[in-house]
Amino acid sequence: MPSLFAILIFFISSNSIAQINEDTTANEIVNYADSQFYEMGGQMGNLLPFGISGVRDNYPLVGILYSHPTVYGNLEYILSSAKAKGVSWYEGLLSLRIDYTVYDFFSGYFRLGAQGVHYQGDYSETGNNNFETSYGSHFGFGSYFQMAGPYWGRVDFKFGFGPGNTLNITAGIIYRWGSESDNKN
Repeated sequence: MPSLFAILIFFISSNSIAQINEDTTANEIVNYADSQFYEMGGQMGNLLPFGISGVRDNYPLVGILYSHPTVYGNLEYILSSAKAKGVSWYEGLLSLRIDYTVYDFFSGYFRLGAQGVHYQGDYSETGNNNFETSYGSHFGFGSYFQMAGPYWGRVDFKFGFGPGNTLNITAGIIYRWGSESDNKN
Protein backbone atom coordinates (compact mmCIF):
# COMPACT_ATOMS: atom_id res chain seq x y z
CA MET A 1 0.00 0.00 0.00
CA PRO A 2 2.85 2.50 0.66
CA SER A 3 4.01 2.04 -2.95
CA LEU A 4 0.56 3.07 -4.19
CA PHE A 5 0.85 6.12 -1.95
CA ALA A 6 4.28 6.92 -3.43
CA ILE A 7 2.98 6.68 -6.99
CA LEU A 8 0.00 8.87 -6.12
CA ILE A 9 2.29 11.52 -4.60
CA PHE A 10 4.49 11.36 -7.71
CA PHE A 11 1.57 12.19 -9.99
CA ILE A 12 0.20 14.86 -7.66
CA SER A 13 3.61 16.51 -7.54
CA SER A 14 3.52 17.04 -11.29
CA ASN A 15 0.96 19.78 -10.59
CA SER A 16 3.26 21.63 -8.20
CA ILE A 17 5.22 24.69 -9.23
CA ALA A 18 8.95 24.42 -8.67
CA GLN A 19 10.44 27.11 -6.49
CA ILE A 20 14.10 26.40 -7.06
CA ASN A 21 16.59 29.02 -8.25
CA GLU A 22 17.55 27.99 -11.75
CA ASP A 23 19.72 28.93 -14.67
CA THR A 24 16.85 30.37 -16.71
CA THR A 25 18.21 30.71 -20.22
CA ALA A 26 15.83 31.68 -23.00
CA ASN A 27 12.71 29.47 -22.99
CA GLU A 28 14.31 26.09 -22.39
CA ILE A 29 12.04 23.16 -21.75
CA VAL A 30 14.28 21.67 -19.05
CA ASN A 31 16.19 23.88 -16.64
CA TYR A 32 18.80 22.36 -14.35
CA ALA A 33 18.83 23.86 -10.86
CA ASP A 34 21.94 25.24 -9.16
CA SER A 35 23.00 23.25 -6.11
CA GLN A 36 22.37 25.49 -3.14
CA PHE A 37 20.30 23.59 -0.57
CA TYR A 38 21.13 21.42 2.37
CA GLU A 39 18.48 18.79 3.04
CA MET A 40 17.60 16.38 5.79
CA GLY A 41 14.59 14.13 5.98
CA GLY A 42 12.97 10.77 6.30
CA GLN A 43 11.24 8.45 3.90
CA MET A 44 9.26 5.23 3.89
CA GLY A 45 8.01 2.86 1.25
CA ASN A 46 8.64 -0.59 -0.21
CA LEU A 47 11.69 -2.67 -1.06
CA LEU A 48 11.06 -4.95 -4.04
CA PRO A 49 13.94 -7.45 -4.47
CA PHE A 50 14.68 -9.78 -7.38
CA GLY A 51 17.27 -12.54 -7.65
CA ILE A 52 18.44 -12.48 -4.00
CA SER A 53 18.52 -15.81 -2.15
CA GLY A 54 16.19 -15.75 0.85
CA VAL A 55 14.89 -12.25 0.04
CA ARG A 56 11.87 -12.85 -2.17
CA ASP A 57 8.98 -10.74 -0.90
CA ASN A 58 8.01 -7.08 -0.65
CA TYR A 59 9.31 -5.46 2.54
CA PRO A 60 8.49 -2.18 4.28
CA LEU A 61 11.44 0.21 4.05
CA VAL A 62 12.28 3.23 6.20
CA GLY A 63 15.21 5.57 5.76
CA ILE A 64 16.87 8.87 6.54
CA LEU A 65 18.78 11.12 4.19
CA TYR A 66 21.13 14.07 4.23
CA SER A 67 22.14 16.10 1.18
CA HIS A 68 24.56 18.96 0.59
CA PRO A 69 25.49 21.02 -2.47
CA THR A 70 28.59 20.43 -4.58
CA VAL A 71 29.88 21.92 -7.82
CA TYR A 72 28.23 19.16 -9.90
CA GLY A 73 24.94 18.69 -8.04
CA ASN A 74 23.84 17.57 -4.60
CA LEU A 75 25.64 14.77 -2.80
CA GLU A 76 23.17 12.51 -0.96
CA TYR A 77 23.76 10.09 1.89
CA ILE A 78 20.87 7.69 2.51
CA LEU A 79 20.54 4.97 5.15
CA SER A 80 17.60 2.57 4.76
CA SER A 81 16.41 -0.45 6.68
CA ALA A 82 13.84 -3.20 6.21
CA LYS A 83 13.14 -5.92 8.76
CA ALA A 84 10.17 -8.20 8.14
CA LYS A 85 9.23 -11.80 7.30
CA GLY A 86 12.52 -13.19 8.61
CA VAL A 87 14.65 -10.81 6.51
CA SER A 88 16.95 -8.04 7.74
CA TRP A 89 18.12 -5.48 5.18
CA TYR A 90 20.41 -2.50 5.82
CA GLU A 91 21.39 -0.27 2.93
CA GLY A 92 23.73 2.71 2.62
CA LEU A 93 23.73 4.89 -0.50
CA LEU A 94 26.02 7.63 -1.77
CA SER A 95 24.52 9.48 -4.75
CA LEU A 96 25.12 12.46 -6.97
CA ARG A 97 21.71 14.08 -7.53
CA ILE A 98 20.91 16.53 -10.35
CA ASP A 99 17.74 18.63 -9.88
CA TYR A 100 15.73 20.02 -12.79
CA THR A 101 12.38 21.55 -13.69
CA VAL A 102 10.30 21.11 -16.82
CA TYR A 103 8.53 24.29 -18.01
CA ASP A 104 8.70 25.60 -14.42
CA PHE A 105 5.88 23.15 -13.74
CA PHE A 106 7.41 19.83 -12.71
CA SER A 107 10.28 19.66 -10.21
CA GLY A 108 12.30 16.46 -10.47
CA TYR A 109 15.72 14.90 -10.15
CA PHE A 110 17.81 11.98 -11.23
CA ARG A 111 20.68 10.40 -9.35
CA LEU A 112 23.48 7.89 -9.75
CA GLY A 113 25.75 6.37 -7.16
CA ALA A 114 27.19 3.51 -5.15
CA GLN A 115 25.49 1.35 -2.55
CA GLY A 116 26.41 -1.10 0.15
CA VAL A 117 23.94 -3.67 1.47
CA HIS A 118 24.22 -5.77 4.63
CA TYR A 119 21.44 -8.36 4.70
CA GLN A 120 20.25 -11.64 6.14
CA GLY A 121 17.85 -13.78 4.12
CA ASP A 122 14.97 -15.82 5.47
CA TYR A 123 16.44 -18.80 7.37
CA SER A 124 13.58 -21.10 6.31
CA GLU A 125 14.56 -20.59 2.65
CA THR A 126 18.35 -20.43 2.87
CA GLY A 127 19.23 -22.56 5.88
CA ASN A 128 21.85 -19.90 6.56
CA ASN A 129 21.68 -17.55 9.54
CA ASN A 130 24.66 -15.37 8.53
CA PHE A 131 24.60 -11.81 7.31
CA GLU A 132 26.05 -11.11 3.89
CA THR A 133 27.52 -7.85 2.60
CA SER A 134 27.37 -6.77 -1.00
CA TYR A 135 28.34 -3.63 -2.92
CA GLY A 136 26.93 -2.30 -6.13
CA SER A 137 25.50 0.70 -7.91
CA HIS A 138 22.15 2.37 -8.31
CA PHE A 139 20.31 4.98 -10.29
CA GLY A 140 17.03 6.66 -9.58
CA PHE A 141 14.66 9.48 -10.26
CA GLY A 142 11.86 11.26 -8.48
CA SER A 143 10.11 14.52 -7.84
CA TYR A 144 9.78 17.23 -5.21
CA PHE A 145 6.80 19.36 -4.27
CA GLN A 146 6.77 22.17 -1.74
CA MET A 147 4.47 21.56 1.21
CA ALA A 148 4.97 24.66 3.38
CA GLY A 149 7.97 26.97 3.81
CA PRO A 150 11.15 24.90 3.96
CA TYR A 151 9.27 21.55 4.06
CA TRP A 152 9.14 19.58 0.84
CA GLY A 153 7.60 16.25 -0.13
CA ARG A 154 9.72 13.82 -2.07
CA VAL A 155 8.88 10.71 -4.08
CA ASP A 156 11.77 8.45 -5.02
CA PHE A 157 12.27 5.46 -7.32
CA LYS A 158 15.67 3.76 -6.93
CA PHE A 159 16.95 0.81 -8.96
CA GLY A 160 19.79 -1.08 -7.27
CA PHE A 161 22.25 -3.58 -8.72
CA GLY A 162 24.06 -5.74 -6.17
CA PRO A 163 23.03 -7.99 -4.56
CA GLY A 164 20.60 -9.06 -7.26
CA ASN A 165 18.29 -6.28 -8.41
CA THR A 166 16.09 -4.11 -6.24
CA LEU A 167 13.51 -1.39 -6.65
CA ASN A 168 12.86 0.99 -3.77
CA ILE A 169 9.71 3.09 -3.99
CA THR A 170 9.61 5.67 -1.22
CA ALA A 171 7.92 8.90 -0.20
CA GLY A 172 9.05 11.29 2.50
CA ILE A 173 9.36 14.75 3.94
CA ILE A 174 12.47 16.89 3.47
CA TYR A 175 13.58 19.98 5.36
CA ARG A 176 15.67 22.39 3.22
CA TRP A 177 17.95 25.14 4.46
CA GLY A 178 20.90 27.21 3.34
CA SER A 179 19.53 28.78 0.19
CA GLU A 180 20.07 32.43 -0.72
CA SER A 181 16.30 32.97 -0.64
CA ASP A 182 16.26 32.11 3.09
CA ASN A 183 18.20 35.32 3.79
CA LYS A 184 16.14 37.76 1.68
CA ASN A 185 13.49 38.59 4.31
